Amino acid sequence: MFQYPKDELFSLQWYLQNTGNYGDGLQDWLYRKGGDAKVVAAWKILDQYQKDWGAKRIKIAVIDGGFDLSHPDYQSKIVAKEDFDFGSSDYPAKEPFELFAESSFTKDETIIYTNGDHGTSCAGIALAACNDMGIVGAAPNASFIPIVLKLNFYSPKKLRQALRFAMQAGADVISCSLGLPDKAINYDIYRAIHECATQGREGKGCVICFAAGNDYQFIKPGAIATHPDIIAVGASTSEDDIAPYSNRSKNISVVAPGGYDKAIKIVTADVGHLANGEAAGKGPLEQPYYRMNAAGTSFACPLVAGVAALILEANPALTAKEVKHILQDTANKIGDLRDYDKRGHSPKYGYGRVNAANAVLKALGQPTQPALSRTYAPDISIFEDFSMDLGVTLKGSIPTQSEGIHMRKAITIGPLEKKKTLIIEIEPTDLPVEKCFLCFIQKGKKAGILTGDYLAQSQSNYQDNITTLTLRNLEEGSYHLFIQQFNKNTVEFLKGGGGYQLNWHLEGSV
Repeated sequence: MFQYPKDELFSLQWYLQNTGNYGDGLQDWLYRKGGDAKVVAAWKILDQYQKDWGAKRIKIAVIDGGFDLSHPDYQSKIVAKEDFDFGSSDYPAKEPFELFAESSFTKDETIIYTNGDHGTSCAGIALAACNDMGIVGAAPNASFIPIVLKLNFYSPKKLRQALRFAMQAGADVISCSLGLPDKAINYDIYRAIHECATQGREGKGCVICFAAGNDYQFIKPGAIATHPDIIAVGASTSEDDIAPYSNRSKNISVVAPGGYDKAIKIVTADVGHLANGEAAGKGPLEQPYYRMNAAGTSFACPLVAGVAALILEANPALTAKEVKHILQDTANKIGDLRDYDKRGHSPKYGYGRVNAANAVLKALGQPTQPALSRTYAPDISIFEDFSMDLGVTLKGSIPTQSEGIHMRKAITIGPLEKKKTLIIEIEPTDLPVEKCFLCFIQKGKKAGILTGDYLAQSQSNYQDNITTLTLRNLEEGSYHLFIQQFNKNTVEFLKGGGGYQLNWHLEGSV
Protein backbone atom coordinates (compact mmCIF):
# COMPACT_ATOMS: atom_id res chain seq x y z
CA MET A 1 0.00 0.00 0.00
CA PHE A 2 1.35 3.42 -0.99
CA GLN A 3 2.70 5.58 1.81
CA TYR A 4 3.67 9.22 1.47
CA PRO A 5 7.38 10.02 1.73
CA LYS A 6 8.52 11.17 5.17
CA ASP A 7 11.31 13.38 3.87
CA GLU A 8 11.49 16.58 5.92
CA LEU A 9 10.93 19.02 3.05
CA PHE A 10 8.41 16.96 1.09
CA SER A 11 5.48 19.16 2.19
CA LEU A 12 7.22 22.15 0.55
CA GLN A 13 7.65 20.42 -2.80
CA TRP A 14 4.59 21.97 -4.41
CA TYR A 15 5.82 20.95 -7.86
CA LEU A 16 5.09 17.29 -7.00
CA GLN A 17 1.66 18.01 -5.52
CA ASN A 18 0.18 21.49 -5.22
CA THR A 19 -2.63 21.49 -2.67
CA GLY A 20 -3.22 25.23 -2.87
CA ASN A 21 -1.56 26.00 0.45
CA TYR A 22 1.85 26.19 2.07
CA GLY A 23 3.50 23.28 3.84
CA ASP A 24 2.05 24.37 7.19
CA GLY A 25 -1.51 24.13 5.82
CA LEU A 26 -2.13 27.88 5.60
CA GLN A 27 -3.82 29.16 2.44
CA ASP A 28 -1.50 31.05 0.10
CA TRP A 29 -2.71 32.86 -2.98
CA LEU A 30 0.60 32.19 -4.78
CA TYR A 31 -0.29 28.50 -4.96
CA ARG A 32 -2.92 27.26 -7.39
CA LYS A 33 -4.37 23.93 -6.41
CA GLY A 34 -3.47 21.37 -9.05
CA GLY A 35 -0.69 23.54 -10.51
CA ASP A 36 1.88 20.75 -10.28
CA ALA A 37 3.31 17.88 -12.33
CA LYS A 38 0.91 15.32 -10.77
CA VAL A 39 3.87 13.24 -9.59
CA VAL A 40 2.33 12.08 -6.30
CA ALA A 41 -0.77 10.96 -8.18
CA ALA A 42 1.49 9.04 -10.61
CA TRP A 43 3.22 7.31 -7.67
CA LYS A 44 -0.15 6.10 -6.38
CA ILE A 45 -1.12 4.76 -9.82
CA LEU A 46 2.15 2.85 -10.20
CA ASP A 47 1.74 1.40 -6.73
CA GLN A 48 -1.84 0.39 -7.56
CA TYR A 49 -0.59 -1.53 -10.61
CA GLN A 50 2.17 -3.15 -8.54
CA LYS A 51 4.95 -1.20 -10.20
CA ASP A 52 7.86 0.36 -8.30
CA TRP A 53 6.56 3.90 -7.81
CA GLY A 54 10.12 5.18 -7.45
CA ALA A 55 11.25 3.76 -10.84
CA LYS A 56 13.90 1.44 -9.46
CA ARG A 57 14.69 -0.14 -12.85
CA ILE A 58 15.44 3.18 -14.53
CA LYS A 59 18.80 4.93 -14.91
CA ILE A 60 18.86 8.72 -15.24
CA ALA A 61 21.94 10.52 -16.58
CA VAL A 62 22.30 14.20 -15.70
CA ILE A 63 24.71 16.29 -17.82
CA ASP A 64 25.73 19.42 -15.93
CA GLY A 65 28.61 21.52 -14.63
CA GLY A 66 29.28 19.46 -11.51
CA PHE A 67 27.84 17.47 -8.63
CA ASP A 68 28.38 16.87 -4.94
CA LEU A 69 28.48 13.09 -4.91
CA SER A 70 28.75 13.00 -1.12
CA HIS A 71 25.17 14.26 -0.94
CA PRO A 72 23.02 11.95 1.24
CA ASP A 73 20.32 11.78 -1.45
CA TYR A 74 22.77 10.32 -4.01
CA GLN A 75 24.76 7.82 -1.98
CA SER A 76 24.38 4.22 -3.20
CA LYS A 77 22.49 5.46 -6.33
CA ILE A 78 25.49 6.13 -8.59
CA VAL A 79 26.07 3.39 -11.18
CA ALA A 80 28.51 5.25 -13.46
CA LYS A 81 30.12 8.70 -13.65
CA GLU A 82 32.38 10.71 -15.94
CA ASP A 83 33.98 14.15 -15.87
CA PHE A 84 34.95 15.49 -19.29
CA ASP A 85 36.62 18.63 -17.87
CA PHE A 86 38.61 17.36 -14.89
CA GLY A 87 42.22 18.55 -14.75
CA SER A 88 41.79 21.99 -16.29
CA SER A 89 43.83 24.83 -14.80
CA ASP A 90 40.66 26.75 -14.00
CA TYR A 91 39.25 23.94 -11.87
CA PRO A 92 42.23 22.35 -10.04
CA ALA A 93 40.26 19.87 -7.93
CA LYS A 94 42.28 16.89 -6.74
CA GLU A 95 39.61 14.49 -7.94
CA PRO A 96 36.62 14.78 -10.25
CA PHE A 97 33.43 16.08 -8.58
CA GLU A 98 35.41 17.33 -5.55
CA LEU A 99 34.44 20.56 -3.76
CA PHE A 100 37.41 22.69 -2.74
CA ALA A 101 38.50 26.12 -1.51
CA GLU A 102 41.36 28.29 -2.70
CA SER A 103 42.83 31.43 -1.13
CA SER A 104 42.20 34.62 -3.05
CA PHE A 105 44.60 37.49 -3.70
CA THR A 106 43.31 39.21 -0.57
CA LYS A 107 44.06 37.78 2.85
CA ASP A 108 40.56 37.90 4.26
CA GLU A 109 38.70 36.10 1.49
CA THR A 110 38.43 32.53 0.28
CA ILE A 111 37.13 31.57 -3.15
CA ILE A 112 34.86 28.54 -3.17
CA TYR A 113 35.34 26.62 -6.39
CA THR A 114 32.40 24.45 -7.28
CA ASN A 115 30.14 24.14 -10.26
CA GLY A 116 28.44 21.44 -8.26
CA ASP A 117 25.58 23.55 -6.94
CA HIS A 118 23.67 23.63 -10.25
CA GLY A 119 24.07 19.97 -11.19
CA THR A 120 23.39 18.83 -7.64
CA SER A 121 20.17 20.86 -7.53
CA CYS A 122 19.00 19.60 -10.92
CA ALA A 123 19.68 15.95 -10.10
CA GLY A 124 17.72 16.27 -6.85
CA ILE A 125 14.54 17.20 -8.69
CA ALA A 126 14.77 14.03 -10.80
CA LEU A 127 15.99 11.37 -8.39
CA ALA A 128 16.71 12.45 -4.80
CA ALA A 129 16.25 9.39 -2.60
CA CYS A 130 13.23 8.78 -0.38
CA ASN A 131 15.27 8.51 2.83
CA ASP A 132 13.35 10.45 5.51
CA MET A 133 15.51 13.56 5.09
CA GLY A 134 15.50 16.61 2.85
CA ILE A 135 13.61 16.33 -0.42
CA VAL A 136 12.41 13.47 -2.59
CA GLY A 137 12.88 13.30 -6.38
CA ALA A 138 10.20 12.54 -8.95
CA ALA A 139 11.80 9.10 -9.46
CA PRO A 140 13.39 8.53 -6.02
CA ASN A 141 14.50 4.94 -6.62
CA ALA A 142 16.12 5.57 -10.01
CA SER A 143 19.86 5.06 -10.45
CA PHE A 144 22.10 8.07 -11.08
CA ILE A 145 24.71 8.67 -13.83
CA PRO A 146 26.37 12.08 -13.20
CA ILE A 147 28.24 13.49 -16.22
CA VAL A 148 30.29 16.69 -15.83
CA LEU A 149 30.44 19.00 -18.84
CA LYS A 150 31.12 22.63 -17.91
CA LEU A 151 29.43 25.27 -20.03
CA ASN A 152 32.55 27.45 -20.30
CA PHE A 153 34.47 24.47 -21.70
CA TYR A 154 31.65 23.32 -24.00
CA SER A 155 32.43 21.97 -27.44
CA PRO A 156 30.34 19.85 -29.81
CA LYS A 157 32.87 17.04 -29.41
CA LYS A 158 32.45 16.98 -25.62
CA LEU A 159 28.66 16.95 -25.84
CA ARG A 160 28.85 14.05 -28.29
CA GLN A 161 31.19 12.22 -25.90
CA ALA A 162 28.80 12.86 -23.01
CA LEU A 163 25.83 11.48 -24.95
CA ARG A 164 27.78 8.41 -26.00
CA PHE A 165 28.95 7.80 -22.44
CA ALA A 166 25.35 8.02 -21.21
CA MET A 167 24.31 5.45 -23.82
CA GLN A 168 27.16 3.08 -22.96
CA ALA A 169 26.43 3.42 -19.23
CA GLY A 170 22.88 2.23 -19.88
CA ALA A 171 20.99 5.48 -19.33
CA ASP A 172 17.26 5.29 -19.97
CA VAL A 173 16.69 9.02 -19.54
CA ILE A 174 19.10 11.95 -20.04
CA SER A 175 18.54 15.39 -18.50
CA CYS A 176 20.60 18.41 -19.57
CA SER A 177 20.10 21.85 -18.02
CA LEU A 178 23.56 23.05 -18.96
CA GLY A 179 22.49 26.21 -20.78
CA LEU A 180 22.85 24.87 -24.32
CA PRO A 181 19.38 25.45 -25.85
CA ASP A 182 20.44 28.37 -28.06
CA LYS A 183 23.81 26.90 -29.09
CA ALA A 184 23.98 26.35 -32.83
CA ILE A 185 23.66 22.71 -33.76
CA ASN A 186 26.12 21.32 -36.28
CA TYR A 187 25.75 18.10 -38.18
CA ASP A 188 27.92 16.12 -35.75
CA ILE A 189 25.72 17.02 -32.76
CA TYR A 190 22.51 16.58 -34.74
CA ARG A 191 23.57 13.03 -35.60
CA ALA A 192 24.85 12.28 -32.08
CA ILE A 193 21.51 13.28 -30.54
CA HIS A 194 19.62 11.26 -33.14
CA GLU A 195 21.77 8.18 -32.53
CA CYS A 196 21.30 8.48 -28.77
CA ALA A 197 17.53 8.90 -29.13
CA THR A 198 17.17 5.95 -31.49
CA GLN A 199 19.99 3.51 -30.64
CA GLY A 200 20.24 3.81 -26.84
CA ARG A 201 18.34 1.41 -24.56
CA GLU A 202 19.09 -1.48 -26.92
CA GLY A 203 17.45 0.24 -29.86
CA LYS A 204 14.46 1.79 -28.07
CA GLY A 205 16.30 5.09 -27.63
CA CYS A 206 17.29 7.23 -24.66
CA VAL A 207 14.70 9.83 -23.63
CA ILE A 208 16.57 13.17 -23.91
CA CYS A 209 15.31 16.26 -22.05
CA PHE A 210 16.85 19.72 -22.50
CA ALA A 211 15.99 22.89 -20.59
CA ALA A 212 14.61 25.59 -22.90
CA GLY A 213 16.56 28.39 -21.20
CA ASN A 214 15.71 31.52 -19.21
CA ASP A 215 16.35 34.36 -21.66
CA TYR A 216 12.84 35.79 -22.21
CA GLN A 217 13.21 35.10 -25.94
CA PHE A 218 12.32 32.85 -28.86
CA ILE A 219 14.70 30.04 -29.67
CA LYS A 220 15.62 30.24 -33.34
CA PRO A 221 15.73 27.28 -35.74
CA GLY A 222 19.09 25.55 -35.81
CA ALA A 223 19.59 25.69 -32.03
CA ILE A 224 20.11 22.50 -30.05
CA ALA A 225 16.70 22.76 -28.37
CA THR A 226 15.00 22.57 -31.78
CA HIS A 227 16.28 19.05 -32.49
CA PRO A 228 13.19 16.90 -33.21
CA ASP A 229 14.41 14.05 -30.98
CA ILE A 230 14.78 16.28 -27.91
CA ILE A 231 12.09 17.00 -25.33
CA ALA A 232 12.56 20.76 -24.91
CA VAL A 233 11.14 21.80 -21.53
CA GLY A 234 9.86 25.23 -20.53
CA ALA A 235 8.92 26.37 -17.04
CA SER A 236 5.58 27.02 -15.33
CA THR A 237 4.92 28.64 -11.96
CA SER A 238 3.14 27.69 -8.73
CA GLU A 239 0.18 29.67 -10.11
CA ASP A 240 0.06 27.22 -13.06
CA ASP A 241 1.04 29.75 -15.71
CA ILE A 242 4.10 30.35 -17.83
CA ALA A 243 7.23 31.56 -16.04
CA PRO A 244 8.01 34.86 -17.83
CA TYR A 245 11.70 34.01 -18.24
CA SER A 246 10.98 30.69 -20.00
CA ASN A 247 12.14 30.75 -23.62
CA ARG A 248 9.54 30.21 -26.34
CA SER A 249 9.77 28.01 -29.42
CA LYS A 250 7.71 26.09 -31.92
CA ASN A 251 9.75 23.13 -30.68
CA ILE A 252 8.87 23.33 -26.97
CA SER A 253 7.37 19.96 -26.01
CA VAL A 254 5.94 20.67 -22.56
CA VAL A 255 6.35 22.95 -19.58
CA ALA A 256 6.80 21.83 -15.99
CA PRO A 257 7.01 23.65 -12.65
CA GLY A 258 10.29 25.53 -12.51
CA GLY A 259 9.72 28.20 -9.87
CA TYR A 260 9.51 31.98 -10.12
CA ASP A 261 10.81 34.69 -7.79
CA LYS A 262 7.43 36.50 -7.82
CA ALA A 263 5.55 33.33 -6.98
CA ILE A 264 7.05 30.30 -5.20
CA LYS A 265 10.55 29.01 -5.88
CA ILE A 266 11.73 25.42 -5.96
CA VAL A 267 12.98 23.45 -2.95
CA THR A 268 15.77 21.08 -4.01
CA ALA A 269 19.16 19.58 -3.22
CA ASP A 270 22.32 21.64 -2.78
CA VAL A 271 26.03 20.97 -2.34
CA GLY A 272 27.24 20.43 1.20
CA HIS A 273 29.79 22.50 3.09
CA LEU A 274 33.55 22.37 3.07
CA ALA A 275 35.46 20.96 6.01
CA ASN A 276 35.97 24.43 7.49
CA GLY A 277 32.21 25.03 7.60
CA GLU A 278 32.06 27.49 4.72
CA ALA A 279 29.01 27.33 2.48
CA ALA A 280 29.81 25.95 -0.97
CA GLY A 281 26.32 26.14 -2.44
CA LYS A 282 23.33 28.47 -2.40
CA GLY A 283 21.60 27.15 0.68
CA PRO A 284 21.95 28.43 4.26
CA LEU A 285 24.65 27.16 6.61
CA GLU A 286 22.06 25.85 9.04
CA GLN A 287 20.45 23.71 6.29
CA PRO A 288 23.27 21.72 4.67
CA TYR A 289 22.55 19.93 1.41
CA TYR A 290 19.28 21.75 0.58
CA ARG A 291 18.11 25.10 -0.76
CA MET A 292 14.76 26.86 -1.03
CA ASN A 293 15.54 29.38 -3.77
CA ALA A 294 15.83 27.55 -7.11
CA ALA A 295 14.02 28.84 -10.19
CA GLY A 296 14.43 28.24 -13.91
CA THR A 297 13.86 25.85 -16.78
CA SER A 298 16.94 24.10 -15.37
CA PHE A 299 14.69 22.60 -12.71
CA ALA A 300 11.65 22.01 -14.91
CA CYS A 301 13.80 19.83 -17.18
CA PRO A 302 14.88 17.20 -14.60
CA LEU A 303 11.31 17.12 -13.31
CA VAL A 304 10.18 15.99 -16.78
CA ALA A 305 13.12 13.56 -16.86
CA GLY A 306 11.85 12.08 -13.58
CA VAL A 307 8.35 11.79 -15.02
CA ALA A 308 9.82 10.06 -18.10
CA ALA A 309 11.42 7.56 -15.72
CA LEU A 310 8.00 6.86 -14.19
CA ILE A 311 6.57 6.31 -17.68
CA LEU A 312 9.29 3.79 -18.47
CA GLU A 313 8.73 2.07 -15.13
CA ALA A 314 5.09 1.69 -16.16
CA ASN A 315 6.03 0.35 -19.61
CA PRO A 316 9.73 -0.32 -20.30
CA ALA A 317 8.95 -1.44 -23.87
CA LEU A 318 8.18 2.13 -24.98
CA THR A 319 10.56 3.85 -27.40
CA ALA A 320 11.95 7.31 -26.66
CA LYS A 321 9.70 8.73 -29.37
CA GLU A 322 6.64 7.12 -27.78
CA VAL A 323 7.56 8.57 -24.36
CA LYS A 324 7.78 12.04 -25.92
CA HIS A 325 4.38 11.63 -27.56
CA ILE A 326 2.82 10.41 -24.28
CA LEU A 327 4.18 13.45 -22.41
CA GLN A 328 2.77 15.78 -25.06
CA ASP A 329 -0.57 13.99 -25.51
CA THR A 330 -1.36 13.90 -21.78
CA ALA A 331 -0.21 17.42 -20.83
CA ASN A 332 -2.79 19.85 -19.38
CA LYS A 333 -3.56 23.03 -21.27
CA ILE A 334 -2.79 25.97 -18.99
CA GLY A 335 -2.76 29.73 -19.51
CA ASP A 336 -4.67 31.46 -22.29
CA LEU A 337 -6.19 28.82 -24.59
CA ARG A 338 -5.93 31.28 -27.48
CA ASP A 339 -2.18 30.71 -27.38
CA TYR A 340 -2.64 27.16 -28.68
CA ASP A 341 -2.87 26.33 -32.39
CA LYS A 342 -5.01 23.69 -34.12
CA ARG A 343 -2.58 20.97 -33.09
CA GLY A 344 -2.91 22.00 -29.46
CA HIS A 345 0.59 23.47 -29.38
CA SER A 346 1.75 26.83 -28.04
CA PRO A 347 5.17 28.50 -28.38
CA LYS A 348 4.86 29.36 -24.67
CA TYR A 349 3.52 26.15 -23.17
CA GLY A 350 4.37 23.51 -25.76
CA TYR A 351 1.53 20.99 -25.52
CA GLY A 352 0.86 22.06 -21.94
CA ARG A 353 2.01 21.49 -18.39
CA VAL A 354 3.21 17.93 -17.86
CA ASN A 355 0.77 15.54 -16.17
CA ALA A 356 2.64 12.54 -14.76
CA ALA A 357 -0.54 10.76 -13.64
CA ASN A 358 -2.14 10.77 -17.09
CA ALA A 359 1.20 9.92 -18.70
CA VAL A 360 1.63 6.85 -16.50
CA LEU A 361 -1.97 5.76 -17.13
CA LYS A 362 -1.46 6.01 -20.88
CA ALA A 363 1.81 4.07 -20.64
CA LEU A 364 -0.09 1.35 -18.77
CA GLY A 365 -2.75 1.27 -21.49
CA GLN A 366 -5.41 2.66 -19.15
CA PRO A 367 -7.93 5.48 -19.71
CA THR A 368 -6.61 8.90 -18.74
CA GLN A 369 -8.36 11.41 -16.50
CA PRO A 370 -10.29 14.23 -18.19
CA ALA A 371 -7.97 17.08 -19.23
CA LEU A 372 -8.82 20.77 -19.44
CA SER A 373 -10.88 22.08 -22.34
CA ARG A 374 -9.12 21.76 -25.67
CA THR A 375 -10.41 24.79 -27.55
CA TYR A 376 -7.65 26.04 -29.78
CA ALA A 377 -6.86 29.30 -31.50
CA PRO A 378 -6.12 29.62 -35.23
CA ASP A 379 -2.89 28.02 -36.40
CA ILE A 380 0.11 30.18 -35.49
CA SER A 381 3.52 29.56 -37.09
CA ILE A 382 6.46 31.23 -35.38
CA PHE A 383 9.25 29.39 -37.19
CA GLU A 384 9.40 26.63 -39.73
CA ASP A 385 10.25 23.19 -38.35
CA PHE A 386 13.99 22.62 -38.20
CA SER A 387 15.55 19.40 -39.43
CA MET A 388 18.77 18.13 -40.98
CA ASP A 389 19.38 15.41 -43.56
CA LEU A 390 21.15 12.55 -41.76
CA GLY A 391 22.45 11.25 -45.08
CA VAL A 392 23.87 7.74 -45.47
CA THR A 393 25.99 5.89 -42.91
CA LEU A 394 28.12 2.92 -43.94
CA LYS A 395 30.43 0.67 -41.93
CA GLY A 396 33.41 -1.24 -43.29
CA SER A 397 37.09 -2.11 -42.97
CA ILE A 398 40.13 -2.30 -45.24
CA PRO A 399 41.53 -5.82 -45.80
CA THR A 400 44.78 -6.33 -43.90
CA GLN A 401 47.14 -6.39 -46.90
CA SER A 402 45.30 -3.85 -49.04
CA GLU A 403 46.53 -0.32 -49.73
CA GLY A 404 42.97 0.94 -49.54
CA ILE A 405 39.42 0.23 -50.62
CA HIS A 406 36.89 1.73 -53.02
CA MET A 407 33.41 2.39 -51.69
CA ARG A 408 31.24 -0.02 -53.67
CA LYS A 409 28.40 2.35 -54.44
CA ALA A 410 28.94 5.76 -55.99
CA ILE A 411 27.34 8.92 -54.62
CA THR A 412 24.88 10.08 -57.26
CA ILE A 413 24.14 13.79 -57.65
CA GLY A 414 21.03 14.59 -59.67
CA PRO A 415 19.23 17.82 -60.64
CA LEU A 416 17.78 18.27 -57.14
CA GLU A 417 21.15 17.84 -55.41
CA LYS A 418 23.40 19.92 -57.66
CA LYS A 419 24.90 23.17 -56.33
CA LYS A 420 24.70 21.76 -52.79
CA THR A 421 27.67 20.91 -50.56
CA LEU A 422 28.72 17.29 -50.00
CA ILE A 423 30.09 16.49 -46.52
CA ILE A 424 31.87 13.17 -45.92
CA GLU A 425 33.01 12.13 -42.43
CA ILE A 426 35.04 9.03 -41.61
CA GLU A 427 35.46 7.88 -38.02
CA PRO A 428 37.57 4.87 -36.98
CA THR A 429 35.81 2.30 -34.82
CA ASP A 430 38.88 0.61 -33.34
CA LEU A 431 42.02 2.66 -34.01
CA PRO A 432 44.29 4.62 -31.64
CA VAL A 433 43.97 8.39 -31.89
CA GLU A 434 47.19 8.82 -33.91
CA LYS A 435 45.64 6.89 -36.80
CA CYS A 436 42.73 7.86 -39.01
CA PHE A 437 41.18 7.14 -42.38
CA LEU A 438 41.55 9.58 -45.26
CA CYS A 439 39.19 9.54 -48.21
CA PHE A 440 39.70 10.71 -51.78
CA ILE A 441 36.90 11.53 -54.20
CA GLN A 442 36.71 11.68 -57.96
CA LYS A 443 33.86 12.50 -60.32
CA GLY A 444 32.96 10.03 -63.06
CA LYS A 445 35.58 7.39 -62.30
CA LYS A 446 37.17 5.63 -59.36
CA ALA A 447 39.62 7.71 -57.36
CA GLY A 448 42.91 6.35 -56.01
CA ILE A 449 45.67 7.81 -53.89
CA LEU A 450 48.23 5.56 -55.53
CA THR A 451 47.69 7.19 -58.90
CA GLY A 452 47.11 10.66 -57.48
CA ASP A 453 43.94 10.73 -59.55
CA TYR A 454 41.42 12.42 -57.26
CA LEU A 455 39.36 15.57 -57.07
CA ALA A 456 39.54 16.27 -53.32
CA GLN A 457 41.01 14.77 -50.12
CA SER A 458 39.58 14.69 -46.60
CA GLN A 459 41.26 16.77 -43.91
CA SER A 460 42.41 15.39 -40.55
CA ASN A 461 41.68 17.08 -37.21
CA TYR A 462 44.70 16.50 -34.99
CA GLN A 463 42.55 16.68 -31.83
CA ASP A 464 40.37 13.89 -33.14
CA ASN A 465 40.73 11.00 -35.56
CA ILE A 466 37.63 11.94 -37.53
CA THR A 467 38.40 13.25 -41.01
CA THR A 468 36.11 15.41 -43.11
CA LEU A 469 35.90 16.06 -46.84
CA THR A 470 33.86 19.04 -48.04
CA LEU A 471 32.99 19.44 -51.72
CA ARG A 472 31.01 22.57 -52.56
CA ASN A 473 28.84 23.58 -55.52
CA LEU A 474 28.29 20.04 -56.77
CA GLU A 475 27.82 19.15 -60.39
CA GLU A 476 25.51 16.39 -61.57
CA GLY A 477 27.08 12.95 -61.93
CA SER A 478 28.55 10.03 -59.98
CA TYR A 479 31.25 10.52 -57.34
CA HIS A 480 33.54 7.66 -56.24
CA LEU A 481 35.43 7.31 -52.94
CA PHE A 482 38.76 5.68 -52.14
CA ILE A 483 39.56 5.11 -48.44
CA GLN A 484 42.99 4.56 -46.90
CA GLN A 485 44.44 4.36 -43.40
CA PHE A 486 46.85 7.12 -42.34
CA ASN A 487 49.27 7.57 -39.43
CA LYS A 488 49.36 11.23 -38.38
CA ASN A 489 52.49 10.88 -36.23
CA THR A 490 54.71 9.42 -38.95
CA VAL A 491 52.83 11.08 -41.83
CA GLU A 492 52.50 7.90 -43.86
CA PHE A 493 49.81 5.77 -45.43
CA LEU A 494 49.36 2.28 -43.99
CA LYS A 495 48.04 -0.97 -45.31
CA GLY A 496 44.52 -2.00 -44.26
CA GLY A 497 43.35 -3.11 -40.86
CA GLY A 498 40.84 -1.47 -38.58
CA GLY A 499 37.21 -0.62 -39.10
CA TYR A 500 35.55 2.67 -39.94
CA GLN A 501 32.16 4.33 -40.09
CA LEU A 502 31.54 6.63 -43.02
CA ASN A 503 28.75 9.14 -43.33
CA TRP A 504 27.93 11.37 -46.26
CA HIS A 505 25.21 14.00 -46.41
CA LEU A 506 24.26 17.12 -48.36
CA GLU A 507 23.89 20.63 -47.01
CA GLY A 508 22.46 23.81 -48.49
CA SER A 509 19.59 24.51 -50.85
CA VAL A 510 19.25 25.61 -54.43
